[in-house]
Amino acid sequence: MATRYEMLMECNTAIPMRDGAVLRGDVFRPKADGKFPVLMTFGPYGKDVPLKEFMQEAWDAIEKFYPDIIANSSLKNLVWETPDPECWVPDGYIIIRVDARGCGKSPGRLAPNSPEEFRDFYDAIEWAGVQPWCNSRSYRNLLSRRRPVARRLAQAAASLRALPVDGHL
Repeated sequence: MATRYEMLMECNTAIPMRDGAVLRGDVFRPKADGKFPVLMTFGPYGKDVPLKEFMQEAWDAIEKFYPDIIANSSLKNLVWETPDPECWVPDGYIIIRVDARGCGKSPGRLAPNSPEEFRDFYDAIEWAGVQPWCNSRSYRNLLSRRRPVARRLAQAAASLRALPVDGHL
């Protein structure tokens, strides 16, 4: 039987950007020594807004059509377009949810799909890649609004290894 891990949650972790700004991310990781792969989301939807509050119809669909999800998670950490930490951390993954600049707990001006936002995302990936708990492999949950970013990140971010394309993690 594979090792199952307890979850450690670090809220509003400071993630420094190259221009001196600090973005905020929630880090959900195994409560154990070792290095683990990272699944990272980065976006404007608010890392702290529960799915039930953000989009009731999505919540209703989970309750109606996906009882297996409810059986395996309390859903208290489930937010829009992010992997559920309760489903991934026990299997040895780290989930990092970063509020884009100007959104949620990250100060600044929102600039969606801009070169500035691409740099911030790159910096967040590289920050994760050098943390003591990361095995230097970051996997980006690439959602539909992020597809224009994929080619640039895949060519540039040394710590990035994969780009799941549809958010169904």
